[in-house]
Amino acid sequence: CIHGGVGRQLQSIEEIDSIERPIRVSLDTSDHVEQCVLDILWSDPCESDKEIGFKPNNFRDSANTGNIVKFGADRVQRFLSDNRLSMIIRSHECVMEGYERSSRGDLVTVFSATDYCGKNKNPAAILYI
Repeated sequence: CIHGGVGRQLQSIEEIDSIERPIRVSLDTSDHVEQCVLDILWSDPCESDKEIGFKPNNFRDSANTGNIVKFGADRVQRFLSDNRLSMIIRSHECVMEGYERSSRGDLVTVFSATDYCGKNKNPAAILYI
């Protein structure tokens, strides 16, 4: 489980384990670890499974640093394969049915806040594993 996604720099579970806590979050990253933190926190999947690679995430990256991206289904498949995982579960994006599957069903977004910000009228979801 991860908050945002796998982004552009994050390659392995070991990288997540090795991040020194507490973390420092900066939109202007100066090294690989800071970029991995941004990937974990703020990256989102592309809107369509047909999209591949990386795209700017202008919604999350209001400062236009280029450090926050959307990632394609190919990125999900590569991360899963390289890390011998079967699924990525994430949470940080409001989805209108409470949950959403993407990347051929291998990425699941679970959102647990109903009627997000009092204006989305979305249901919440939980995931039993």
